[in-house]
Amino acid sequence: MVAAICAYPQLLGAGFLPEDAKRRAAQVLRHLQGGSPGTERWGGQPCHGGGGDMVARYLERRDGGTPSDPRCIVPCGGTAADVLTLVVDETAAVPTGVLVPVPGPPLLGGATGLAGAVAVPYPLAEERGWDVDGETVRRVLGQARERSHP
Repeated sequence: MVAAICAYPQLLGAGFLPEDAKRRAAQVLRHLQGGSPGTERWGGQPCHGGGGDMVARYLERRDGGTPSDPRCIVPCGGTAADVLTLVVDETAAVPTGVLVPVPGPPLLGGATGLAGAVAVPYPLAEERGWDVDGETVRRVLGQARERSHP
């Protein structure tokens, strides 16, 4: 849910998504230079702001406490999959489910799989200007809980 909200920040105002997911997504979005994953332009430069701190903390946890300096973290191609790994719980008994809008970013579904998560596609309502339908998302989430932890 966090990745879906980051990909479509308008979901921050959606009443049908859990508040903890919206808080986490808002935290991630505050650290992106352009305010959304699609506007981020690192160009081989180190992370700026709290985004690098978040990545450094994740790397320290992943690497058993080995210190990580956010000033030395340089995102590059494949960053979407890397960011998704931040929301994936590798120790969970079931895989993490990530909401993926359809239609949506063409690489998000593949990046989700590369990060070790399960894509949970949900259709956008074309007849309503590609709006998100809360009932549809609730239904999709219910079905996804049978095979993942969305």
